[in-house]
Amino acid sequence: MNNVIKRIRNDRGFTPETLRLDMAERGSAFPDDFFEKAIESITQLDFLAYPDYADIRKLEAKLVDRFKSRKFSFDQECITDSGSDGIIKLCIEAFCTSARSTIFYISPSFPMYHVYGQALGVSTTAIGLDTKELRPTVKEIVDALYGGPGGVLFLSNPNSPYGTVYADEEIDVIVSACEQSETICVLDEAYIEFSHWALHENLTESANLLRLKTFSKAGGLAGLRFGFAIGSSKLIEELKRVQLTFPTTTVTLKVADQLIDHWQVVKDYVDQVKLSRAEIVRILSEANFSVMDSHTNSLHFRHDNLKSGMIQTLCSENDVLIKSGSNIGTPVRVPGDDNEDWVRMSLIPGLESTAFFRSLLEFCS
Repeated sequence: MNNVIKRIRNDRGFTPETLRLDMAERGSAFPDDFFEKAIESITQLDFLAYPDYADIRKLEAKLVDRFKSRKFSFDQECITDSGSDGIIKLCIEAFCTSARSTIFYISPSFPMYHVYGQALGVSTTAIGLDTKELRPTVKEIVDALYGGPGGVLFLSNPNSPYGTVYADEEIDVIVSACEQSETICVLDEAYIEFSHWALHENLTESANLLRLKTFSKAGGLAGLRFGFAIGSSKLIEELKRVQLTFPTTTVTLKVADQLIDHWQVVKDYVDQVKLSRAEIVRILSEANFSVMDSHTNSLHFRHDNLKSGMIQTLCSENDVLIKSGSNIGTPVRVPGDDNEDWVRMSLIPGLESTAFFRSLLEFCS
């Protein structure tokens, strides 16, 4: 039994009116026409029967057709699961089978890379950030891989929480190092839509690369838990070998299928978030906030007049959920900065025009 890990599940306590700026979820309702079509696709049989593998395979083929790496010559396959973190756990179970296997990950990043490794008894190696660039250099990642025994590299790009990004040519160097060190590169694309649409379009072909995606962020289906991965048939086969019998519901599969058919809904939402992100960075900078721009749908900020307890009071008064200080599972910190009053705020369309944002500016003026 692993006594090192303690599971923290904080109650969020939100209503439909709450501004949810704490979990990088979709913050506005879907267009009525899409939502109505998604609901109309659901039948009683979807509640009564287990999912049909034929439907799963059909959806996986559809996902490959839309999201595959266009420049790869080999056939690519797909696996679907209950969120991308379900596939992260599968990767550890499938690819870290040697006693010497190691999980490599950037720290800080998505904490479950490390947590699942520890829970499954696999060694983990954290690659620390450069405090100026807020990401390791490519050389630092490559050096860590060459010094290790092989296993899995989880590379979130863009990386959360700070929204830094590696260009495709940098990813190519890292993937090449993974190949030489017998390490599977899992490229976690949870926030890719919020960077630029061409990111990862020009990656060099590699059967050692697994691209991991989720519909929880830009896709807006966090409550339905849907993620998938695309890679070579060998990698996908290994993952399916250790997968649960039915990891996703038919309801989830049907709504995900509808979202693919209406992908413009996602693009429109992302474009709106990007506009608000640029405007919020501009406004906060002009108001003498310290603010960190990002390639994700969240950003960090602080102000000398705004301490951690104050932001929580402000949020409580405005029915807002946000992350700040140490009152959460993963404390909000910025490497190289001793201040403990940084705030991490998810971004939604029109956030700069909300009463909460106006109150924030007035409080710090």
